[in-house]
Amino acid sequence: MKAIRLVLIAWAVCGAAWAQSPVERAALLIHQGQPEAAVEVLTPAMSGVHRENPHAWCILGFAQKARYYELRTGEPEDAARLASMQAFQRCLQLGPNPEDAQDARSSLEALAKSFYQEAFARTLQFKPGDDEVALALMRRYEAAWSDLHPEADFADLEFDLFLRLAQANSALLDPEVGIEEPVRQEVFEHVVAHYEEAGKVVPDDDRPYYNLAVSWYNEGVRKIRAINRQVTLTELMRIQAECVGYFNRALGYMEAAYALSSMEPRNLNGLMIIHRALDHQEESTRFKAELEALKDRD
Repeated sequence: MKAIRLVLIAWAVCGAAWAQSPVERAALLIHQGQPEAAVEVLTPAMSGVHRENPHAWCILGFAQKARYYELRTGEPEDAARLASMQAFQRCLQLGPNPEDAQDARSSLEALAKSFYQEAFARTLQFKPGDDEVALALMRRYEAAWSDLHPEADFADLEFDLFLRLAQANSALLDPEVGIEEPVRQEVFEHVVAHYEEAGKVVPDDDRPYYNLAVSWYNEGVRKIRAINRQVTLTELMRIQAECVGYFNRALGYMEAAYALSSMEPRNLNGLMIIHRALDHQEESTRFKAELEALKDRD
């Protein structure tokens, strides 16, 4: 940030009495690691004499940016981050000098990227309910980045985020996690929803459909394994019918994955297993033969 460096050089040469303007004092406070104090010094001046000063807005942007990095809440509505972006945007609107313009634009890009970085970070230490925060962060990123790069395409990033969110929710379904049944059902619905969204974003990729098939199949297997000796015949028939419904859903998604990638071993293996679960012996045998033939070619 060259502008702040120049202020500091002048301060060193001329002494403390030289830095009388709020802009100069704020620049020094940022350098000293006191962004909160810099904001307090500069904010009142922004509604007065420095209201139309692009350099002042640039300095305020850096002060708020430093506050954001200091506090870093990871929330879409992080006040310091949004205030920093607004200050840099105002700087650019007022026609700054080239150095301030470059500083403001590069800072806006870095702050925009911080939204999707935090969105992806949410998928690594995931807990129930983090879905909406991660998606809100992604929407913030897309809006901020589009302002700077109107031609931007976010399909790949969205696809990756939906896959990650689905996988993060899937990990919560592990019995060892031990989440309660009402929450578990909601988590499973998120798994399905995220994989479906991924399929909409990149419809020619077989992975969302394959994973949807696996998710529905595993849910059916889970219900079968939960059957105990105390279950009544009526309840047993109901569970069996429910599981057949799950396996049929799995079959539809696995067929969609196979249609996109018929030479993918996982899709052939999936069709073999699901047909077997549905007692479709002929179809299961056919896909087993296709899988073996594919392995022989390799």
